[in-house]
Amino acid sequence: MERIFICGDVHGHFSAFSEHLKKLAQAYPEDMLSVFVCGDFGYWPLDLNMDKDLIVPDNVVVYFCPGNHEDWESLNKLKLNDAGMREVHPRVWYCSFGSTLTVRDKYFMFLGGAESVDRFYRVPDVSWFKDEGISEEAMSELLSKKIHRPIDAVISH
Repeated sequence: MERIFICGDVHGHFSAFSEHLKKLAQAYPEDMLSVFVCGDFGYWPLDLNMDKDLIVPDNVVVYFCPGNHEDWESLNKLKLNDAGMREVHPRVWYCSFGSTLTVRDKYFMFLGGAESVDRFYRVPDVSWFKDEGISEEAMSELLSKKIHRPIDAVISH
């Protein structure tokens, strides 16, 4: 059986997140588990803690949409597949704005991004990025996109 779990902000606390994933994997050893992170995953590829601290069990796949606490400059440089996604770590997938995925016959759409209320305390292009919010252009593009079937759930920050 395939199971779906949805969680909120990880904020790059990958050791703790890995422990939760391990417990889920142990609780459902015969199942395939999809874990959706609703933004603020903590994608900062120049910070090596993801490589050393994030351990995803073999029966788990993590999908995340971005929040406002991500390295948007790095996200915008990723080469995405036709579905608008990219594997950024073993069994960890970045899901860009408007990307879709079917799991257990449910059709999910990812709408990541958010404006930082604390942006005035952050450093532009280092800890705050102008692209972190949802632009009118992105929303217009999404609304004009042909969607193959009704969306069952939206994963959003």
